[in-house]
Amino acid sequence: MLSIYLNPLNALKAAKKQKSVTQPMLQLLAATLLIAIAVLIQGVPLRSALVALAVVYVTVVLIAAVLDVALLLLGKKAGFGKALTVMNLEASMIAAGYLLISLVMKLPMTHNATVPFIISLIAIVSAISLVAGKILALRATMELYKMDMISAAIVLCIVCSVLLVVGYLTLGTVYAMSPYIGMMGMM
Repeated sequence: MLSIYLNPLNALKAAKKQKSVTQPMLQLLAATLLIAIAVLIQGVPLRSALVALAVVYVTVVLIAAVLDVALLLLGKKAGFGKALTVMNLEASMIAAGYLLISLVMKLPMTHNATVPFIISLIAIVSAISLVAGKILALRATMELYKMDMISAAIVLCIVCSVLLVVGYLTLGTVYAMSPYIGMMGMM
C-alpha cells in the first residue's frame, strides 16, 4: 500500500499485473482513510470525517466508472479494475497532499512572518500533489490502456470537463430545489 507514495511508478507496474478489483478497492480505501484523518486533524467531528470518507470513496468509484465507459466507447477494453486503478493512483497522491496540508495548517502562526511561509508551503504541497496525481493518472491511462499520450490526455480532459459540468448542474439543481427540500423536512 505504501508503494503508491514511495515509488508510484513501481506501484503502476504492479497494477498492470492485477486481474481483480479487490486490490484497487483496498488501496482506494487507504487513500480515503488518509482524507478522513486529514479532516480529523482539522478539528472536524468523527461523524463528518466518516461522511467525507464515504463521499470520496463513492465519488472516486463513480469517476472510475465514467472513465471506463469513455474508454470502452473508444474501443479500449481493459475493465473497471484498470479504470479504478487509474483513479486510485490519482486520488492517493491528492490524499497524501491533503494530509500534509492538514499537518502544515496546524503549525503555529504566531508571527506575521510565518503566515506567508505557511501559505506558500500549502500552495507548494497542493501544486505538487495535484500535478503528481494528474500526471500519474495520465501515465496509468497510457500504460494500462496502451494509448499514446495525446489520446490519454484528451480522454482524461473530457472526463474531467464532463464531471465539472455534472457537478455544476447538480449544485444548480439542489439550489433550485432547496425551498422544496426544506418543506419536506430534509434540510
